[in-house]
Amino acid sequence: MPLDFCHPVGENGSVIELTEPQVWVLMGIFATAIFGMLGWQTASFNRNLTIVRDSLRESIESQGKITNIRLETLERKLDDLDRDVQAISRHVFGTDLH
Repeated sequence: MPLDFCHPVGENGSVIELTEPQVWVLMGIFATAIFGMLGWQTASFNRNLTIVRDSLRESIESQGKITNIRLETLERKLDDLDRDVQAISRHVFGTDLH
């Protein structure tokens, strides 16, 4: 069965020449698709990077708040301990007025 409906081939018998309009259209579509995907990936990466940066910042800030709360609790316990030690020393050394 002969392929009479096919376009004529180039001089080498198997490759379409680059002067064909369909080839330029396909190259344009391919280039547009590639640049579109690169742009989409770049935007997506930037968005994800921003989200990770913000969540890391929130995590660090919350750790700082927890550390502040722990320091306040520790200071309060040390103050209580200091008060108790002073009361014991007053009682042991006889300076207790009670």
